[in-house]
Amino acid sequence: MKNLTHFLNPKNWHLSVWGTVCLVGLIMSSYAWIVSSPTGNSPDEAFHEASIWCPTPIEQYCATVNDGIHSYPLVLVPQTVGSSECFNHDQSRSAACSNHLSDNLMIPTGRYDAGTYPGYYYDIMHVFVEHDVDRATLVMRWVNVGLAALIYGGIFFLASPIGRRLVVYTLLGTAVPLVTFFSTSVNPSGWGINGVVAAWFGLHLGLSSALSKLRRTALLGLSVIGALMAAAARSDSAAYLIVVCCVIFVYHWPTFIHRFRLVVPLGVISILGLLSYMKGGQGTVVTEGMYQPTVLVGDPIRVLAFNIFQTPNFFTSFWFFSLGSLDTPVPAITGTLAAAVTIGLCWWGMSRNKMNFRHILCLVGLAVGIVAFPLATLEVTLTYYPNLIQVRYLAPLIIVFVGVCLADRAKNTAPLSRTGTIWFYILICVANTYALYTLIQRYTRGITGTSTLNLNIGVQWWRGGGPSPMSTWILGSLGFFLMSTILFAVRLQPSRVIETESAEILPAAE
Repeated sequence: MKNLTHFLNPKNWHLSVWGTVCLVGLIMSSYAWIVSSPTGNSPDEAFHEASIWCPTPIEQYCATVNDGIHSYPLVLVPQTVGSSECFNHDQSRSAACSNHLSDNLMIPTGRYDAGTYPGYYYDIMHVFVEHDVDRATLVMRWVNVGLAALIYGGIFFLASPIGRRLVVYTLLGTAVPLVTFFSTSVNPSGWGINGVVAAWFGLHLGLSSALSKLRRTALLGLSVIGALMAAAARSDSAAYLIVVCCVIFVYHWPTFIHRFRLVVPLGVISILGLLSYMKGGQGTVVTEGMYQPTVLVGDPIRVLAFNIFQTPNFFTSFWFFSLGSLDTPVPAITGTLAAAVTIGLCWWGMSRNKMNFRHILCLVGLAVGIVAFPLATLEVTLTYYPNLIQVRYLAPLIIVFVGVCLADRAKNTAPLSRTGTIWFYILICVANTYALYTLIQRYTRGITGTSTLNLNIGVQWWRGGGPSPMSTWILGSLGFFLMSTILFAVRLQPSRVIETESAEILPAAE
């Protein structure tokens, strides 16, 4: 009885027990997000799916036709790929139309990547293409979740206790709804976001902790793997890798003075980012779908003033991000609670840290870049917000900004208080629960003002062979609650002095 009581006390749990609970929760939550939306659910997914089915060179993978209208060849893809967005742009419409699409019927489409993206992401995902389009899509979603879990899990277990708290606070504090949605999709934005953030974690934790040489090398190696993911997915994410390297160089300047060889990973990642950025064909604007109008109209001053006034709307959309193909607004409670968590973490981090000039310079530089990029892009094209720009393009830098706010200094190693941890846990879990409910409702029957709260009533679309919509929502919500218990694990872990995170002590650590 005494042994059982000892085991049931969370304070006595080994990190492996917490890790098992978190992993089970991650699988449950990911399952719910993955199966709750049909193929074609994310922004421009028909474009991305066609690019996966027909990567460059397209003639090697797909049959092509010339219709005499377009100046480029059209590719033949399954109807379930080319017409997968039949339910988009109207939140009251369910995904029932996808039930009538065929994997056997081949249709022409001109929506595929012709050099706008680096293309490596499509090459890799093409490995999982099969005749059953929906099953292939589910496999790709699981692969993307698995890659993110592996790289973040590796960073977590290699880091010091303080570093683990940084990873958990940053990732959970920014997970809902945007990051979770794209991480469980086939949209390359998932790789773009997670790759850049993983690169920052690996570099920062590898350079700021008094770890063994092996663990530090492994962390720096994971940062390169994250950079490869980002560079393979999107050109703007590749450009952000260079920004991240600049932030790391400034923040850890004392480390590089004493051990200049540690700058090598920064050089490798910067080169990867530069090569991917140049290959992606987005040299003028680093956002997908951007274009330079032939004739610019409008008053530049008026356009700039209008867009400056709209800047708050752009950044609040990080928490109020519309799911699906930007046609499914999340409930106000999701955005409000998620914003409260993120802003609260930033305030807590900055108020407790004794920030030096380098720390402040990194935060200011990131903030200026995050604000200036959308404004500059819109000004170049004389375009009014919300056209052309989406907050998901800046999501990697926003998450890195939160991480820099939370970066610990030598004399401030205490975790969140017990009350703060409980509030963090409740708010982010409730926010996720409402977001998942909205996603399931959107595709099973559409979102209307007269919908019943029971997700099993009025179902027009759902994947067979698994739990019902209501059961999936409960399973996913419970899974996120289990996964988020890692908050308590990192709080209970001791912060040994030898592992105190501070760039200034690293030169004497080996």
